Amino acid sequence: GDQFDAAIKSLVLFSQELNSVSLDNKADLYIGHNLGSLTAIVKASKKYNAKSVFDFEDFHRGELEQNSLNTSMIIKVEDRYIPNVTSISAASPAIAQAYGVIFSNKSIKTINNCFLLEYAIQEIKSIPQQPLKLFWFSQYLGKQRGLEAIIKAMSFFREEEIKLTLLGSASTNIKQFFNNLMESYNLKPEQLVFLDTLPEEDIASIASMHHIGLASEFVHNQNRDLCLTNKLFMYLLAGNAIVATDTSAQKSFLEDNQGIGSVYEQEDAIDLSRVFKNYIDNPELLDTHRKNALQLGKEKYNWNIEKKKFLQNVEQVLAK
Repeated sequence: GDQFDAAIKSLVLFSQELNSVSLDNKADLYIGHNLGSLTAIVKASKKYNAKSVFDFEDFHRGELEQNSLNTSMIIKVEDRYIPNVTSISAASPAIAQAYGVIFSNKSIKTINNCFLLEYAIQEIKSIPQQPLKLFWFSQYLGKQRGLEAIIKAMSFFREEEIKLTLLGSASTNIKQFFNNLMESYNLKPEQLVFLDTLPEEDIASIASMHHIGLASEFVHNQNRDLCLTNKLFMYLLAGNAIVATDTSAQKSFLEDNQGIGSVYEQEDAIDLSRVFKNYIDNPELLDTHRKNALQLGKEKYNWNIEKKKFLQNVEQVLAK
């Protein structure tokens, strides 16, 4: 059950300490951005007769198996505390819609997980048409991130036609795994480049030296289907054509913002190879998608614009 907040205490190790810190700090508004902060902002806002805003960065009740103990505890926490939050936002339209069905009496705003406009390059970099340069980044490199299908799709092309760069923290074992995978598909070691993690503000500059930004998420839980990875927004500012899997959120994003990239079926290397071939055979299309992506990033999807939604929501909450 959920006696004495057992669910949140089990889910989040330091939830009690977070509650204590919040209760010791009087404020007019408390904002939470992860599940562990939900009880803290509700309890503190109640104590001080203040307002609260909670941001769903993920579809938390869809992150694990539906029948798991942890999922049942997440549902208990959300069902108990979300009704007491003054305002809710979500990190993607699909997450906002899914929670909107569950908490139908709440208005949920979308605030995209964008990056600063200052990260954007001035114009797309002039890169030789071949090899087609692919880029993927995350904090950590690992298996089951869609990279296996990307490497398999590369095997349909000649060595000089395609190259992949992976940026992120990677163990020796993980690097060896991907090198072995490359070898199994008769790809050359030079076609795969590993880069260590960089400060956030430097990623767009590195990404801009590539044609394509890869968003290779695949649906191993409901949350992955609904979330918009922040990779997408970095690729825009870097002037990359976006090649993304057909998760619900990513497919909708590219349908709503046409002319910036292509969608392929999750884990389908053959379908992905068709996307790569289309860009190799049509360099003008590739340049158009890259230019459109950069323009969209500068004009719509950056934090300088998105933060206005956040601040407007704060003002509205405080005015209630």
